[in-house]
Amino acid sequence: MKQTFKFFVAAIAAIFLTVGSFAQTAQEIIDKVDAQMNRPTDDGLYMVMEMKFPIIGAVASQIHSRGDKTRMEISKDGKRSVTYMDGETHWDYDSEKNTVTIKTVKSESSSDAEDNVKMLKGIADGYTPKIQKETTEAWYIRCTKNRNNAKKDDPKRMDLVVLKPDFRLKSVTASVSIVTVTMRDFEFGVPESKVTFSADEFPGATIVDER
Repeated sequence: MKQTFKFFVAAIAAIFLTVGSFAQTAQEIIDKVDAQMNRPTDDGLYMVMEMKFPIIGAVASQIHSRGDKTRMEISKDGKRSVTYMDGETHWDYDSEKNTVTIKTVKSESSSDAEDNVKMLKGIADGYTPKIQKETTEAWYIRCTKNRNNAKKDDPKRMDLVVLKPDFRLKSVTASVSIVTVTMRDFEFGVPESKVTFSADEFPGATIVDER
């Protein structure tokens, strides 16, 4: 009987310790998300960016970025467009015309990869986070813009989904004017080959060089 009682007490203690280890405040969760995002841009970042427009509906783009190179692909209504960028040159593939147009563009001060990663670092700076819902798989957190946040372009609120148990960011959703933007499916680690243009990916396409 004593052994049974001891086992019962030990089991209850273990349960409470486990529950305590998962008890997190919204800010603690956000801090751990930020730690996950503290990666060098040369690792590469993949994400899906979805934009929902009135009448038009949703348009999703798959974005791979690494260093100063980016690959963006959009597919909608049977049409496919792919753009490669390296800070100086754009390669734009149009599936309807079956052409690849090459253009020289003005060099930016920072790369798309840097901008993408910076956007996700300190994501809730200037916001007050609050847990809206918690499931066995994730935390659902709403971040409300602080009154002293002077950045006009920052949305009034953002909704984050953070996965358990490793605090990986699953998605960020915000409304900007009439457009709802969702960034999701984040993954680190993009090979150089994925962001480097190769004509072999578009067999039969006409190359139009406008440089």
